[in-house]
Amino acid sequence: DVYKRQGLYGMNLSREHYDESAKFHGHYGPGLAIGFRAADQALSDLDVSLDQTGALVCVTETQTCPSDAIQVCLGLTFGKGGINYLPTGKIAFSFFHKDTHKSVRYLFKAHKPKGMKRDEWEEAVLTKPFEELFEVSTPHIDMPQELRLWDDLQCDECHEWISEHRKYEVGLKTLCYECALKASKIDPDFQN
Repeated sequence: DVYKRQGLYGMNLSREHYDESAKFHGHYGPGLAIGFRAADQALSDLDVSLDQTGALVCVTETQTCPSDAIQVCLGLTFGKGGINYLPTGKIAFSFFHKDTHKSVRYLFKAHKPKGMKRDEWEEAVLTKPFEELFEVSTPHIDMPQELRLWDDLQCDECHEWISEHRKYEVGLKTLCYECALKASKIDPDFQN
């Protein structure tokens, strides 16, 4: 089986990293392999060793399986600002090095051939040349701001507490996201 094969690892990440990702995620699969490959390539392209991953920030454009592999393999978390989500619906990842300001974006461009089994596709993602799977470019976004603590405000409608940077000004009211949706016609994917 594909997960137990010897030598199934990246240039920088080991099979153990992949196994830890699967343990965290709950199962193996092609999506996990996509994130594993992106994380591994980012280490090379941004010239980062495994003991320096705290210098990385990733903006993932998907909330699915690949993001779990990136979190586990690189030790990046949402709570520490190491991984951020941009809701484009694409399987794409922008990596930024906080110190050198190098950056790279990987867009997954490959598609599973009709009739190929899930484990065969996973193996293909793990073993094909990176450039056959991903389009490599410069990120079209800036590196996210350094995580910081914000003051809390109370929503004028529901009176729940919200972080200041997530407030919405609607008329003369300061509202949380949900109350702002009810009070106006803002786009549900709008990022304040």
